[in-house]
Amino acid sequence: MNKKAILPLLLVILLIAMLTTACAPSSVTGQEPKPTATPAEGAGDDIATRIGNQLHQLLASELGVNMNQVEVVLIDAVTWPDACLGKPDPAELCAAAETPGYRVTLLATGDTYVYHTNADGSSVRLAEGPASTAITPPAVCLLPGANESLFLREMHGYCLLYPATHTVVEQDADNINIVLGDIMNHIDPRISISVESADGRTINDVAAQIISDYAVEGEAQYVTVSGFDALMIDQVPGQDFSRVIVIADNGLIFRITIAPMGDAGSDVRESAEALYFLVIDSFRTFPIGGPASDPGPIDAPEGGPAVDPGPIDAPEGGPASDPGPIDGGPADDPDVIGDPTDSLIVIDTLEIQTLESFPVQVRAIVRGQMPDACSYIEAVNVDQRDNAFYINFAIAWQPNQRCAPELTPFEETIELDVKGLSAGLYEVHVNDVYAQSFDLDSSNE
Repeated sequence: MNKKAILPLLLVILLIAMLTTACAPSSVTGQEPKPTATPAEGAGDDIATRIGNQLHQLLASELGVNMNQVEVVLIDAVTWPDACLGKPDPAELCAAAETPGYRVTLLATGDTYVYHTNADGSSVRLAEGPASTAITPPAVCLLPGANESLFLREMHGYCLLYPATHTVVEQDADNINIVLGDIMNHIDPRISISVESADGRTINDVAAQIISDYAVEGEAQYVTVSGFDALMIDQVPGQDFSRVIVIADNGLIFRITIAPMGDAGSDVRESAEALYFLVIDSFRTFPIGGPASDPGPIDAPEGGPAVDPGPIDAPEGGPASDPGPIDGGPADDPDVIGDPTDSLIVIDTLEIQTLESFPVQVRAIVRGQMPDACSYIEAVNVDQRDNAFYINFAIAWQPNQRCAPELTPFEETIELDVKGLSAGLYEVHVNDVYAQSFDLDSSNE
């Protein structure tokens, strides 16, 4: 074929290609399409997934709807042009520093919500959606660490942290499960939380009912949760043995169950104990029906005046409310369960010292381990009945502190009131689990 024939043929092919391209549908519409309910991008990114799950739960709580009515549609990794996450207030001075983070899009009740976050999700700004849905947890709630997520239930006035590896599954508004994997996983420990009206009941009443219903061997023990008293019941029978914590506040009873607990020394027990420590370390309550904290100004939707909510409030202050002492108390209530002592305190040794004096003086020196560095001995109660002394430690917990669940040694010396006692053998019990004895050779009157 000669060159003169080839040139017209090439021109025809080029013209056909141009016409085909011009007729192809364009993906440019002049505006960004509304997100559709497709699987969230970035699901392989652990941090992005954690932030998405966090906003999912917080938005559901803010709207007062079940979590299955909120869906995470899209998570985009973004580098924001400034420290204000691309949503500055006109009067706000923003550092002109590129800030890595995420754009998270959610669908709920027919509306689209877009949030801008920083890299770890500790700062969140509403970019699109009703202004009332700018997410700011109550100040009393602890911020999650790198491997944690925050669960917030405003309708019941509580929040707590849980492992970012776990998923929240709602049975209904009053009952939730926090599981590893899916709800059918009964091998790895899970957290179950149920909330019901107190109807005049105390935590002692509820604990006594649980012990009766499940034929639990042993008594409930006092623990400190968010700076106030709760009751813990261990080895509750069922499909597996579980641990139940009973808390009262806001006219509600909270039952937190960790199951299965597993055998001592097993991996399951180690995981269950870690869940337990995380729950009692982070569980907080706040008033229902009123603002638990002042979130400050919030972003308005596109088209309205933009304002700045700032980063999520850091934890500050003490517990939002104090239920006060448990009704009756161990001293005067014959139906009380256990004694005012934290069941997690470990007694290592009990030493009895008898001083050569008259009247004779006797001391009990107790050495042991606190569950963590945030716990401390608030009071020591000594009850002398017949020929026995019963020592119980009431321990307290420093609120809004993050402590690793590492045993912390303690030593306490207690003077026993033996003046006026008759000669004989006397026993000393500590937390009803450890006993020693001493002799009075003669009357100590």
